[in-house]
Amino acid sequence: MDYKPYQLKLFATVLNEYCRAHGVSTSADRETIALRLMFLYASGGTDLKGLRSGLDDLHRSIPLLRNSRRQQRERGRQSMEEIMGFSVTWYSKAGILGREAFDTERSAKDHAIEAFPEKNTNDGAVAVEVRDGKGSVVYSQARRLGGDKLRPA
Repeated sequence: MDYKPYQLKLFATVLNEYCRAHGVSTSADRETIALRLMFLYASGGTDLKGLRSGLDDLHRSIPLLRNSRRQQRERGRQSMEEIMGFSVTWYSKAGILGREAFDTERSAKDHAIEAFPEKNTNDGAVAVEVRDGKGSVVYSQARRLGGDKLRPA
């Protein structure tokens, strides 16, 4: 999804306020929060109040963001999949096109199946995979550019 400048400014404002208020400083944690912000925005939290409220809910539900930096280092960084549940990764011939986070396997798979033909035609996606919180692939699909499905060897 392409964001307009006013949307990016809104994300930056909410992200910076949240990180300052909760002592979040690592780029990995900031990235996790930014991904959640985009998910909240896509889910209907399109104003400052809605995004702030959504991040407050996130703060109560994800222990990583409540722990001290020392505890975070001891426990290690959680991946996006561990926090969100599932991720959809889009691939082109040149590499990764993008990644999206989902709360459920069903919503991730449905999105991958539904969006793949359009991403194949418009963005040059040749493969998509859905991964669970442990990094295991739970669904994948590949196509040639233009829509022909690849046949198994």
